Amino acid sequence: MQAVYWFRKGADEGHDYAQFALGKVYYDGKGVNLNVQEAFCWIEKAAGQGNAEAQNHLGTLFENGEGVAKDFSQAAKWYAKAAEQGNALAQDNLGMMYFVGKGVPQDYEKAAEWYRKAAKKGSPQTSEDIDMLDSSDAPMDPEKVVKFLRKAAREGVARAQNQLGLMYEKGVGVQKSSVQSVSWYRRAAEQGHMDASYNMGRVSCQGTSPDYKTAFGWYLKSAEAGNAQAQYQLGKLYEKGQGVRQDYLNAFDWYLLAAEKGNSKAQYALGVLYRQGWGVETNEENAHRWLQRAAEQGSLLAWGALQKMKYCSPM
Repeated sequence: MQAVYWFRKGADEGHDYAQFALGKVYYDGKGVNLNVQEAFCWIEKAAGQGNAEAQNHLGTLFENGEGVAKDFSQAAKWYAKAAEQGNALAQDNLGMMYFVGKGVPQDYEKAAEWYRKAAKKGSPQTSEDIDMLDSSDAPMDPEKVVKFLRKAAREGVARAQNQLGLMYEKGVGVQKSSVQSVSWYRRAAEQGHMDASYNMGRVSCQGTSPDYKTAFGWYLKSAEAGNAQAQYQLGKLYEKGQGVRQDYLNAFDWYLLAAEKGNSKAQYALGVLYRQGWGVETNEENAHRWLQRAAEQGSLLAWGALQKMKYCSPM
């Protein structure tokens, strides 16, 4: 792909726009093999030079744990840098971080401030939603948060629908209701919200009679949109033959996508597949590499597997 050549040339020369473009190429796997770690390195370089788009994207990588260990404080830091330069997506993301208290102390007034700035830049967040947060009646307790979310959710804001589903599932600010929770998750998922699709898959696996076939369909939608947790869960369903015919090759492929984005459970699962020779040729070196990466993120299962590799025969 000729574009990749020029992106790399510009990136090597230190141009931030080229560094960001090259990072995006590696992140999307277009013209090169998907490599989230490589994507992170180039996006970080661009962000360090002040590229606002790169700073916002770097924030999402830290928030989702893609190519780097999940770190909400770092996510908020980079969102803030981009937001202060006027990036509307970053302003919206920073508003959400303040709204839910991820990486920063929960602060509805600051959430309102950043949402308002994003709205002026053309963010999907509606002006009425901002006015509600910014008014004297701004939400300062869970019940008022639910009121705010419900209003936005009814107006079709998928992110609010998914969050409202979570509030109903956990019983925060509202009476716990699995029916309401699934209803709001479904509405968001049907709009293509990948986290809501993941949540639909997750709740389908719960209870005394899990519906793995339905879960598979929702996980697939989320996984194809890039959700690493869904990619891991999809690999798990393929490995165990739940909701789909057992297929170690497909399990390996989905685990690999999630593992490359930093999902420690997928990294552990890959290590096991390499060790056992399931869906891939047995390879002790690769098994050790993936188990080590999982262990470095705190996986006790991976640590135990590494000890077995050191002192015992294959698992």
